[in-house]
Order: sequence, then C-alpha cells, then structure tokens
Amino acid sequence: VAPLRVDINNVLMLIVVLPAIAVIAARLSALRRKLHEQREALSHALSEVERLAVSDELTGIPNRRSMRFLLDRSVAFSAGGVTPFCIAVLDIDYFKAVNDDLGHAAGDEVLKSFARRATAELRNADVLARWGGEEFVLMMPGGLKNVSRVIERIGSSIRTGCHPTRHITVSAGIAQHRPKETVDQLWSRADVALYEAKR
Repeated sequence: VAPLRVDINNVLMLIVVLPAIAVIAARLSALRRKLHEQREALSHALSEVERLAVSDELTGIPNRRSMRFLLDRSVAFSAGGVTPFCIAVLDIDYFKAVNDDLGHAAGDEVLKSFARRATAELRNADVLARWGGEEFVLMMPGGLKNVSRVIERIGSSIRTGCHPTRHITVSAGIAQHRPKETVDQLWSRADVALYEAKR
C-alpha cells in the first residue's frame, strides 16, 4: 500500500508541476523571441543612425561631414606624394527663384534630380557631396583637365532635364590641391573660382 501511495503522490506532483513547467517554458520562449526582435530593431536603428551621419537626408549622397573627412584624408595622402586631386564647388544658379516661384517641394525635387544626374556622370573614384543648401562639392582624383570634362557633362545633363518647366544651370569653381595646402586654403581657391564663374 505504501509504494502505491508514493506512486500516486508522484503522479499527482507531476500533474501539478508539468503544466507549470510548460507555462514557464512558453514564457521564456516568448521572452527570447521578444529580445531577439528588440536586438534586430536596435541593430537596424543603429545602421540608420550611421547612414544619416554620413549621408544627406534629402538627396542620399554623402553629406558635409563625410566630405570633410574625405578631404582631410585626401590632403594627407596628397602630402605623401599620392595621386593629386581636385575639388569643384558647384552651385545651382538662381535656386532661390525656384523656391520662391515654385515652392520648396519643387526646390527639393530639383536638388534630388541634380544629385541623381550629377552622380550619373561621375567616374568610380569621384565623390559628390551636398555641402549645404544648393551647394555641392565634387572631389576627383587627377588634374584639372579631367575635372573640367566631368563638370561639362554634369552641366549638360542638368540643362537638359533637371526640371520639366524650369531651365536649370549650375556654376562651378575648380581647384587642384597644391603641396602643403590645407583643406581650407583649397576650398578658398575653389570658392573664388565659383564666384568668378557666377559673374
């Protein structure tokens, strides 16, 4: 009789304990799944933050911070005798009139179209970034002759279809990096050339 009582007690204990274990296991599984989903969401959010840190939100091309880093690095390489490079400061002409006449949404579309069309004309090693507003910076390895050809292609592409109803043009100031020249000095020469092009 005693062994039978022990068996019955064991069975009753299993009947009580097994459902509790099943509930705990289900909750742990749900918790693991939730943690996995949160980890994936956090990873996605971190990737997006990293992308936004180096990309212009409107056009999707590199932003000012990204270009500044690239320019600093290129100046250091150039000082070490690595391939020379040029920059071009590009400014969409009369962009304020586009915003005033057609609205900021149309202005945004012009900026996005400009970025797409200009990028399509670049070589693999060229980098276009939005510096701010309607101003863009193009960094290209090589000398002034190659850069001038790229700028001409960009200008032609912009004129023929950047906006359906407005004739869009771009002015550019180009400067080739000189030995021992800082980024700010290079930028200043390109900026002067831009204003000469505007005139």
